[in-house]
Amino acid sequence: MGTSGSTTSRASEIRLARVLIAQHNAADRALIQQLLQRTSLAPSELVEASSGAELLERLSEAPCDAVLIDLDMPDQKAPDLIEH
Repeated sequence: MGTSGSTTSRASEIRLARVLIAQHNAADRALIQQLLQRTSLAPSELVEASSGAELLERLSEAPCDAVLIDLDMPDQKAPDLIEH
């Protein structure tokens, strides 16, 4: 069946406009940015947050297409942030 080809072409057409990376470790944020830039889903804009409070502030400024959250942020845990 020809579905895998159409799925692949649709995936290559997806483009994320704004992605928020919430990670308290600066080196990990940089690595995630590099990995995202190498994919076909590379966002137009990458936004960073180094704390849970900063994550919530960035989300209040503008919506994001995707948010990558560190599971163990120092000031707030990911499940608590997701509830917001």
